[in-house]
Amino acid sequence: MNGESIKKPSLLGIITNPVRQFERIRERPTVWLPLIIVMVLSSLADYLNRLNDPKLFNEERSFGSYFIHSTVNSIMLFVLITFILWMIAKLGRGKTNFTCMFSLFIHIYFLTAMKDLIVAVIKYFSNTSPDWFSYISLTGFVPANNYLTGFLGIFDIFLIWTLILLAIGLQKTAGVSKTSSWVGIAVLFLILLVFLLTILAIAFLVVQLLMAILDIFESINSLLKPFYTL
Repeated sequence: MNGESIKKPSLLGIITNPVRQFERIRERPTVWLPLIIVMVLSSLADYLNRLNDPKLFNEERSFGSYFIHSTVNSIMLFVLITFILWMIAKLGRGKTNFTCMFSLFIHIYFLTAMKDLIVAVIKYFSNTSPDWFSYISLTGFVPANNYLTGFLGIFDIFLIWTLILLAIGLQKTAGVSKTSSWVGIAVLFLILLVFLLTILAIAFLVVQLLMAILDIFESINSLLKPFYTL
């Protein structure tokens, strides 16, 4: 079968018939067009989310600056996850290359980009409370503080869907066994958990340190206050 007779994988096809798209990615991995589409969707979602939150929005910055910032961060994430997928494929004795794994992840990430954009658009035009959207993850069912909410948010329906598609995608595009693909994706999920917990721990320690410094300054100020009237 030559390249001309093989159809290009479709982003929308990942929703309707993912297995067929994985087979097409294996034979004809496409990168640039799906990457641009995913980047635009992600940047729009990020921009609308910033418009919804005055604390995050800077009127002096244009959409173009937000697009560049979002693109750079996303590509770094894509390369990192693709490298992990490529390693899983190699350890599972699969036959693939970095480009194929990159194409696989971009097409699957389309689901997350679409979800983020849809939620951002609904919030922007309806001023709906963010709590309504928390029910797509554990944050809507388990009461928690700000730090635990960030951890529970990773248990998202779309993330689970993405992980399942990644496991199937590794089998179809790289020829990895079912056991190797599921174990590899489980390890990937654990890496994400550890990374998130590390970030949350650092954020918690920084906040506690700043609060302690503020308490010290307030104590010093209260001690020196009688001298201010002299």
